[in-house]
Amino acid sequence: MKLRLICLAITIAPTACFCLTLEIRFQNLMNLRPSKDIERVELIGKQKSSGISIFAFSELMSKRDEKILLDSLNGDILIRSKKSFQSVGVVIKGQKLIEQIKVWEIDDRYKRPIFLLKINLKNQYEFYVLVNHWPSQRSKSKKRFLYLNRLTQLMPYLTGTNLILVGDFNTNKQESLKLKKVFFQFYMDNPLIDTPTYYFAPYNRFYSFDQIWVRGFRVMEKAINKKYSKKILINSKEFKIPDKKKFDHFELYLKLAVD
Repeated sequence: MKLRLICLAITIAPTACFCLTLEIRFQNLMNLRPSKDIERVELIGKQKSSGISIFAFSELMSKRDEKILLDSLNGDILIRSKKSFQSVGVVIKGQKLIEQIKVWEIDDRYKRPIFLLKINLKNQYEFYVLVNHWPSQRSKSKKRFLYLNRLTQLMPYLTGTNLILVGDFNTNKQESLKLKKVFFQFYMDNPLIDTPTYYFAPYNRFYSFDQIWVRGFRVMEKAINKKYSKKILINSKEFKIPDKKKFDHFELYLKLAVD
């Protein structure tokens, strides 16, 4: 496995008091273009946090959107993969609590890298974040399982670490069962497991494409943002689905604490 160090950032003077809460959000920005839909991105930026807030994303499309996204989220730093099309990355708030960030971009054959961040805090606590965007359902399962195999090879190097595994995995129901089996093997937990996060209108069907897996954190809050959605009935049950004029991936949210 080839790991390439692409970024090393920030050394800051210590603060007098430290109390850690960590908010992690994820959204595929496929139909949320920051340059056109800025008011929706700003809703996330208005969230208040006394700790660290990480907004992980996939499908950031342009340099212009990068600046707009960072400004709208009131972020301190944006780190993204080198690929300018459909890139993955994070926006981080709470930089004053961070001592150092290291980033690796794990090479892949299908244009979407796995992004690995190691974040060291000023209280000497450290954790890792893995941001994924696997091939779509238009691709065969074996292409998504190449990514799963890469993670399986990487996970032993992260044994015993505090870890957040996040992304749009694009897995169908059968593939998700295998994904769960692998992640459970590495003591990962998904507080939003089996929760629909994506609605595919042509098939009138929900998928759990977008997921957040954690290890080493206590979950304080969990939610799925369905603000931009409308209600439909499927099998006599009411569901909220996204307005296709806005976006079709729900935003996932966890508030975490370190015990």
